[in-house]
Amino acid sequence: MRSVHPLKAWVKEYNLHKEIKETPKGGLFMETRKTTLDERVEIVKDCIEHDFNYNLIAKKYFVSYSQVRRWTLKYKENGIVGLEDR
Repeated sequence: MRSVHPLKAWVKEYNLHKEIKETPKGGLFMETRKTTLDERVEIVKDCIEHDFNYNLIAKKYFVSYSQVRRWTLKYKENGIVGLEDR
């Protein structure tokens, strides 16, 4: 491991009691929580208000950085319809 930062992040997430699961190939990942359409809209609007600070918003709402970014891009492209479950 080149840096201790990923380890510190995992410990922090572990202490927040997020569930860590194992992939079929033996890797580990943290399960993210389920969100409603209303929550996703709120998260995206908050992200836009905070100048697209995905990291801040991900921590605030206990979702992943990549998920906040994906939701925001979908919202910018398709509006609320882009955030609906498929």
